[in-house]
Amino acid sequence: MCGIRSRLFWLLLAVLLSLSFSAGAEKMYQISESELTALETNNSELEKELRNQVALTVQLQTELSEVKGWLAKSEAARIEAESSLTTASLSFDEYEREAERKIRGSQIAEVIEKIAIGISAAAIGYAFGTF
Repeated sequence: MCGIRSRLFWLLLAVLLSLSFSAGAEKMYQISESELTALETNNSELEKELRNQVALTVQLQTELSEVKGWLAKSEAARIEAESSLTTASLSFDEYEREAERKIRGSQIAEVIEKIAIGISAAAIGYAFGTF
């Protein structure tokens, strides 16, 4: 019985080993020298293009960082300009109100002056008996 078990064990081990080798084996293909050269050339060109793309990506990232910096400065300048414009607008509004007060004041003064001239003329006329 030990002999049968031993033989069965070795047979089973041989079957398992043959299955593992056949499952792990890759298919083999044959290509010509010119096809191999073409594949190597394509691979070299793709590697070169990849290096170019990586360099371009680095350059674009640098430019993007610069543009972000300019954008931040531009935004700060816009905010400052907006603040200055608001201040100027408020100053102009105050100046306009002050000018209107002065105009009204001068118009009132002009009316008072005309009334005073009229009263003076009437008084002079009364004094000289022209009325």
